[in-house]
Amino acid sequence: MNYMNHICRFTAFTSLLMLCASAFAIELPVTSVGGKECYYYSVKPKETVFSICRMLGISRSELVKFNPSVSDGLRAGQTLYFPVDKLKGIDRKETTTARETIVPENSGNYATTQTSQLPKARFHHVSKGETIYGITHKYGITEEQLFALNPSVSRNGLKQGTILTLPDESVAATSQNIVAQTNIPEKEPVLVKENTSDNVTLNDSDNTVQTENNLRHDRIPVNNSSANTAYETESYAPDNSSSEIEVDSIRVSIILPFMLNDENQSKQTQLYTEFYRGFLMAADSLRSYGLPLHISAHDTNGSIDSVKALLQNEHVRKSDIIITPDNEDHLNELARFGQENSINIMNIFAVRNTAYTTNETVLQANIPHSLMYAKAVEELTKTYPDYQPVFLIPTEGKTDKMEFITELRNAVISSGKTFNEIKYDGMLSLNDLVALDRSKKYVFIPASGSQIEFSKIISALKSYKESLDDYSLVQLFGYPEWITFRKESLENMHFMNATIYSRFFNDAQSERSRNFEASYRKWFGDKPMNAIPVQGILGFDTGMFIIKALNDNIDHDADFELYYDGIQNNYHFIKPANDYGKINDSLYFINFRPSGIIDRRAI
Repeated sequence: MNYMNHICRFTAFTSLLMLCASAFAIELPVTSVGGKECYYYSVKPKETVFSICRMLGISRSELVKFNPSVSDGLRAGQTLYFPVDKLKGIDRKETTTARETIVPENSGNYATTQTSQLPKARFHHVSKGETIYGITHKYGITEEQLFALNPSVSRNGLKQGTILTLPDESVAATSQNIVAQTNIPEKEPVLVKENTSDNVTLNDSDNTVQTENNLRHDRIPVNNSSANTAYETESYAPDNSSSEIEVDSIRVSIILPFMLNDENQSKQTQLYTEFYRGFLMAADSLRSYGLPLHISAHDTNGSIDSVKALLQNEHVRKSDIIITPDNEDHLNELARFGQENSINIMNIFAVRNTAYTTNETVLQANIPHSLMYAKAVEELTKTYPDYQPVFLIPTEGKTDKMEFITELRNAVISSGKTFNEIKYDGMLSLNDLVALDRSKKYVFIPASGSQIEFSKIISALKSYKESLDDYSLVQLFGYPEWITFRKESLENMHFMNATIYSRFFNDAQSERSRNFEASYRKWFGDKPMNAIPVQGILGFDTGMFIIKALNDNIDHDADFELYYDGIQNNYHFIKPANDYGKINDSLYFINFRPSGIIDRRAI
């Protein structure tokens, strides 16, 4: 259901005086919608379509024409709009407040509220854990209003104990039309430390991923009456549509284990919240891009029963796309539902799930393991055409990348080229490399992605390179786990001119990444959590792709083959020849150059 009307209530409406139409005129307040004057009316509890039509002297078809969401049902709090020139027998209700410009449901127009006088002041005492985002949405004000009255906050950030001056509550938000607080958990963020140990979980493992325009981001609080509704509905109205009320809209459901009922949320559940926040930021960036967008987020509570109950939720049932959790049972249940109801199902988190092989509605966001290896092998042979592969295989220790080694070895043999294979005990030594021809070019490829195994080979490789007159004769190729390397290990990667493949990569020093972090701080009062991949960026990249892909065609032939080059993640879906659904075939090659520069290219 479209709830754009529900979130456009900027001022308290005076109750209608219902009198006999034959004797008295009905008064309604007036606002400007897309340059046209419209009456507006807030639906009261227990009112029906019939009673409203009778009161206004219009037919049901006329009511639905002006307010398409009514066809999905009527609820208290909805705001209905009626062109002044289409409604007869209605008197203008004059108010003492400044005239407002409001965006109705499905209007496709965005406008800001104009105020004719400076607001009166009120105050807020900042408590521990509060954010700029939470305070502005609590009081229905914009960040610009907050900073205008509290310049120190803009310069120095929000500090506990600060007494903030706020606009008078009668003044509506001027730039974002915010009316209610989104109940995103405002707890102290728990940082997830970058895992530099041997058991790091990335999406090359058998586990799951650990996980421009002015926007309107209206917020609706948690509905506590629904056990598994997390962040009920977010609605976004574009700027560039006609003034006619639009019927079409994009509907996204995000179903994840937010675990909002837990007193102490785990790091993982906080990461899911961060993903959702990033998705909202994407919607914010694309608010003027095409059709109205409605986002509903739901909490699985970690229960399959909650997932099944959600299948009866009207937001979920009317979705154009559903983002699913990493739990296999939960994902498969939603995939079955998507197949039965022709709803796109996007699997972001479960790397190894194979529902796409039998279900045409499933979008596998992480490139499948077999395709990832095939693309990496092909690209490696193109990147180093004159380099002979040298496989480094310990007699003891981890050899978790032997599948990749085997595929690369077979490709080298098929091409008619040669390779070297060096087996070593314990630590790789310079003596193990003595048989290599010092005049030839070699690319060294270890049999493991773990940092422990990296530490066993790197000293010998550095010594070998330093013994050469031409450093360009040596290259090092590695794996996604190396993204986690820091300090000396990272320096060694740069020295060796190492290249790795990965499904994702965030260069924290890039302009796009820094801009995202700055925006995230502004929205939520803190930087994104320290996780790999960064879940806020993952949500942002996913949102940017989905909104663009669905915009031009919101039926089930949406353009998921659209190529999106993200801050951290790329998206480009293809349909494998023997499978039903679609897979993201995007992969990165990341080169850590000796100069300290990091080059990322999509393949």
